[in-house]
Amino acid sequence: MSRKGKVRYEAKCRLAQACINKRMEVCEAARIAQIDHSAVRRWIKQYEAEGAEGLLPHAKVMAAFLAALR
Repeated sequence: MSRKGKVRYEAKCRLAQACINKRMEVCEAARIAQIDHSAVRRWIKQYEAEGAEGLLPHAKVMAAFLAALR
């Protein structure tokens, strides 16, 4: 299933948390977000490894990193 738009950060967090807490299956989260289940699995791995910050868009992560260096 392909999608042209992007899934918002908040939605990624909610869906990843729901799957981690066993309140939702990965395939159901993928259907809700209208994306492939492999993307949801990637969000879950990122969330488990880095927390919610792991799901931030790369531009925001880089901006925060650069701000910390200043």
